[in-house]
Amino acid sequence: MSRQFGLKNKYNKDKCKKAYDLILSGAKIFQVAEGLDISRETFYQWRIKHKEFADIIEKALSDYSDEVYEEVRIAYRKKITGYDYTETETIRELDKNNQPVKTKIKQTKKHIPPDTTLLIFEKKHRDPRYKENLSAGENKENTIFLPDSEESDLIEKLWNKISSGKLKNE
Repeated sequence: MSRQFGLKNKYNKDKCKKAYDLILSGAKIFQVAEGLDISRETFYQWRIKHKEFADIIEKALSDYSDEVYEEVRIAYRKKITGYDYTETETIRELDKNNQPVKTKIKQTKKHIPPDTTLLIFEKKHRDPRYKENLSAGENKENTIFLPDSEESDLIEKLWNKISSGKLKNE
């Protein structure tokens, strides 16, 4: 009977799936290692030693990056176009013994107007007439997040409202 020395290798395909899920949830590398019950050093060794693990980690990082980019793009569009939301408030009425008698839910619709500073930024960096006037030191290709013509038309309409003074606290 032979005796084995050293630690048992914990690597298996289930660890790949768990690592992928942890990265997609936003975990940092040290948190992924903790979640897999391994050290950071082992995590990096597995990336070198096991191609399947390395590929899964790269895919997870890429998928997470794509997901975050899409969330940022949606938030950016909401900020530049304005948006409505419903605020919910729970009101509890108490009797003289401090016991709840009635609970009311009050919902209020609220509007957040477009961010005029962001609109000006977009207009400045999208409109060729404004790009020509940028100083030579500025990045002339600094267009972000809203590439299609529908959104450019929306920016143009909002810009016209700003220019005419009609967008104040809408």
